[in-house]
Amino acid sequence: MTSTDTVYLKHGDTKVVLQLALEPAIQARDAVKHFVADATISTEIELFAAFLEHCVKNHPAIAPVILDAFAERFDICHNAKDIHEAANEHALDKGGVQRVLRAFYSLWDDISAQHHYRRKTVSDISSALFSSDDMHIMAMFGGLPSGSVNPIDEAVWLFDVYRPILGDYIANIFEFMHTESQDPRLAHAYPLGLDFFKWLTYPDSMPKVSYLQSVSVKHASVGFTQFLQIMVLYKTLGLAPGELVDRFK
Repeated sequence: MTSTDTVYLKHGDTKVVLQLALEPAIQARDAVKHFVADATISTEIELFAAFLEHCVKNHPAIAPVILDAFAERFDICHNAKDIHEAANEHALDKGGVQRVLRAFYSLWDDISAQHHYRRKTVSDISSALFSSDDMHIMAMFGGLPSGSVNPIDEAVWLFDVYRPILGDYIANIFEFMHTESQDPRLAHAYPLGLDFFKWLTYPDSMPKVSYLQSVSVKHASVGFTQFLQIMVLYKTLGLAPGELVDRFK
């Protein structure tokens, strides 16, 4: 039987209890000494997530163990539920959801984390919307969230939360969009270019909202954001793009 030790993490009235093997417990206790929680944190899941993110950045050796403990504590193991369900159960505000999801996916580059904690799928349940043989997809339309002023606010949020999933894609799509925006037939519509990668990585470099709201830029922003949403969906489900499309047939 493996010996364990208990590590306590406390912030105000909020507490996290970690039951770890002896060596990881020593490392976790050292990480706790250097951890400072944001003053806005008020729930266990947010505090746990903030500590996980701290470990990923500053104590990477212990981070996978903390992720396992996080998943165990909130029943994310063995496909019992996914992280989005867990966050929803705690009625977090937008900032809290962002903090929890960002921490959980911060280790996505670890292949074992992808395997163990990808979102659950049920292959033998078809979409209720398309349960009739007479119902088929002809086209799909989307737009910006209601009341959105900056057309790439959603992309900024997605990139912050799912950066390990989206980083390479955004860098590659930038090359394509940059080249297209420099085409002599289109360049007049994009005097400041379409540098989404720079804008998402360094938000202070983002052009004024008036430029982002111009028709040509807004259309590109909507398509770009929808591609990000689709990529997050199929990657966190562990599906290939074609398999995701099959779920809607």
